[in-house]
Amino acid sequence: MKAVVIYRYGKPDVLQIVDLPLPRIKPDEALIKVRFAAANPKDTFIRKGRFKLLTGWRFPLQLGSDLCGDVIEVGHQVNHIRVGDVVWGAVNGWRGGAHAEYIAIKGAWVAHKPTGISDAEAAALPLVSLTALQALKQFKAGQRIFINGASGGVGTAAVQIAKVLGLHVTATCSERTVELVKSLGADELVDYTQQDIKRLDAQFDVFFDVFGNFHFSSVQGLLTHDGRYITTVPNPRNFWDALRTRFTYQTAQVIVVQSNIADLERLRNWVETGQLKPVIDSVYPLSDIRAVHEKLETKRTQGKIVLEIAQQ
Repeated sequence: MKAVVIYRYGKPDVLQIVDLPLPRIKPDEALIKVRFAAANPKDTFIRKGRFKLLTGWRFPLQLGSDLCGDVIEVGHQVNHIRVGDVVWGAVNGWRGGAHAEYIAIKGAWVAHKPTGISDAEAAALPLVSLTALQALKQFKAGQRIFINGASGGVGTAAVQIAKVLGLHVTATCSERTVELVKSLGADELVDYTQQDIKRLDAQFDVFFDVFGNFHFSSVQGLLTHDGRYITTVPNPRNFWDALRTRFTYQTAQVIVVQSNIADLERLRNWVETGQLKPVIDSVYPLSDIRAVHEKLETKRTQGKIVLEIAQQ
């Protein structure tokens, strides 16, 4: 099978498409023929070796987290899906594997694909929407959230999920993405090119730093007395902030997303009822994986980049 791998950490030119043996499944896994897979900033971080302590030094290392595809085989411990089903989901952890023609994935990490959307759209949603859901489901309707980086993958999902949960959403964007973020339901918009976010005359119950260019201390003044700073960036500073604020009123939290059936089913319901819509920036063939990484690193995508794995 064709798969994207790296044999060393580095720039996009370390990405290779190679032939690998078809994976064998374990009793709790399913073999999926991948139709589409999403590309995420996480893939570029892994490629560059930014999280070597988590990804290790065992090469070749496969990339790719979220996917949509066909169930080819299931282990005897997997009961909720069958051969022939079309599923969506995401790989937990840091070793990837979705940027390949086939993947052996734990059955607990995939669920039936939502109806009413394309395979590419289904592949675009799992990682970002799971991240947003797991960050925000702890909050109550009426609370105020600030989403920093609302036009990217996690941001576009976060705005929609925050509104489904009844939160009041203030979101950052630039002039070129105002209409997109407004269409997703944001209550208030802040153009970060025109206004210093740290000087806003407002307070929020949660500051969701999707873009990752702030830290807890820099936005404490924007939090209510028991407000929470949430980040998706698993670096030492953020983990230390989460630890040291564990028993204080204002807190920091690092979201380490975990794909699971219950959350995927909850998201599927929102998709099928029109409350959560995928936002796709562009679709590339797998052969353009280096160009995809280069585009991701511009940090100017609107929504998700999706890779077409199997020719339709």
